Amino acid sequence: MDKQNTKAFSSMLPSLLLDFIVKNGVYFIFLAVVVFFATTTDTFFTLSNALNILQQAVPMGIAVLGMVFVLSAACVDISIGQVMHLTSVIVGVTIVQFEASGFIQNPWSVVVLWLVGISVGLIFGTINGTLVAKFGMVPFIVTLATMNIARGIAVTFSVSHTFYLAPIQPLAQKMIGDINFPVVILIQLGIWLIFSFVYYYTPFGRHINAVGCDERASRSIGIKAGQLKFFAYLICGFTASVSAMILGGQIGMSFPNFGHGHEFLVISGAVLGGTSLAGGRGNMFPGAIIGILLVQTILNGLTMINASPFSFTIVHGLIVFLAVTIDSIKHKGELR
Repeated sequence: MDKQNTKAFSSMLPSLLLDFIVKNGVYFIFLAVVVFFATTTDTFFTLSNALNILQQAVPMGIAVLGMVFVLSAACVDISIGQVMHLTSVIVGVTIVQFEASGFIQNPWSVVVLWLVGISVGLIFGTINGTLVAKFGMVPFIVTLATMNIARGIAVTFSVSHTFYLAPIQPLAQKMIGDINFPVVILIQLGIWLIFSFVYYYTPFGRHINAVGCDERASRSIGIKAGQLKFFAYLICGFTASVSAMILGGQIGMSFPNFGHGHEFLVISGAVLGGTSLAGGRGNMFPGAIIGILLVQTILNGLTMINASPFSFTIVHGLIVFLAVTIDSIKHKGELR
C-alpha cells in the first residue's frame, strides 16, 4: 500500500511542482531580478532607490487595477496608453488656456484640471464599454479603434508639441518625513485597498469573475453581464486618466510618446500577478502589485546599469512574452 502511495505521489510530483512554480513564479522572478541588479550596481539596493521604484510604479500600478476588472470579464483594453496620452494633452491645452486667462492663479484651477483629465478617461471608458457591452463588438477591435482615435485627437490638439504640466506637479512630487516618502505611494495604496475590497468582497467583483468564466451561464442566473462589462471599462478608463495625471505630474510635461506602450506593460503586470487573459480569475492584491513592481524594477535596473535605450524595447517584448507564457500554462497546463 505504501509503495502504491509513493508511486502515485512520484507520478503527481512533476505536475505539483509545475503548479507551484507557475502560481508563485512571479515572486521567484522578482527576487532573482532584485538579486541580479543588487550585485551588478552598488546604488540599486538602497532605500532611496527602493522609494524611487515605488514612486515610478504608481502610474502603472493604478492603471493595472482597472485592467484587472476588464481582463477578469474576459475582455481587454489596449487603448489605455493612448488615453493616457490624450489626457496629458487635453490637460496641457487647458493649462495654456488657464494661463492666458489668468485662472491658473486660482487655487481651484488644479481641481478643474484633475476633473478635465479624469473626464477624458471616463469618456473613452464609456465608449469602449458601450460598444462591447451594448453592441457585442469584439473588445480587441473596439479598443484598437479607440486607441487610434485617441492618438489622432492627441496629435491634432498638440501638433506633436510638448506641454508643460507644472500645476499638477506638486501632488505627484510631494514628499513627507525625514526619508522623503512620496505621497503618491500612499494615494496608490488607498486606491488599491478600495478597489481590492470592491473586487473581492462585493457582488460586483464576484459577478465580474462569473461573467469571465462563463458568460452564458452567468446570464442564465440573472447576472447582467453587459452592465458589468460596461462598468469594468468605465473603471479602466478612470484609472488610465488618473495614471496619466500622476505620470504627467512626475515627468512635468506631455510629449508625443507619452504613454506609448504602457497598455502592454499594464496588461503584462496584471497577468504576471495572476490575472488570466482568458477571464474569470484575477489577483488584484498582492498579485497586481508584485507584477507591476517586477516590471518597474526591471526598467529601473536597466537604467542604473546604463543599458542601451534600444534594449528597453526588447525587454518590453520579453515581459509580454513571459506574461503570456505563464498565463498559457496556468490556463491549459501547457503552452498554447
